[in-house]
Amino acid sequence: MTGQQTRLETDGNGARRPDYVAKMPIQKGKWMRVGCAFYNPRTETFTVYFDVIPDRCKVVLFKD
Repeated sequence: MTGQQTRLETDGNGARRPDYVAKMPIQKGKWMRVGCAFYNPRTETFTVYFDVIPDRCKVVLFKD
């Protein structure tokens, strides 16, 4: 491993776990998972994948 590479956390099947989970509020105190996000340290960017495309609502990323 080089200094830029990091050990990837996996789900046991070889797939990388997301760094963040995307959720949207559905009612007071209730959140629905709508996707996930992965951080790329090389480019210092986040890639967000949505399972559901929210229509004009707030999406919050939670550390997974």
